[in-house]
Amino acid sequence: MTGKLIFGGYRPSVIGQIIGLHMGYYAPNWNFGVVFETKLAREMGEFFARFDSDRDFLVAAYDDANRLAGAVVLDGIGPGMHLRWFI
Repeated sequence: MTGKLIFGGYRPSVIGQIIGLHMGYYAPNWNFGVVFETKLAREMGEFFARFDSDRDFLVAAYDDANRLAGAVVLDGIGPGMHLRWFI
């Protein structure tokens, strides 16, 4: 990696990649397994099914090899913003 990141929004497979980054960190460091992974998948599926770019926010950072390096999601439903899936 050259250190240059490419920032963008939704791309096909980004949901699975965000889950993969979370599991790559939380499984070995905190022993989180299938219960955590399925919770992520369920909640992210529900969120992205109702995603509205006028209310919600997603930014994904990709390295120069087009691998997901990190992401931030803000859920705007309800009062204020809710930080979700920051990795």
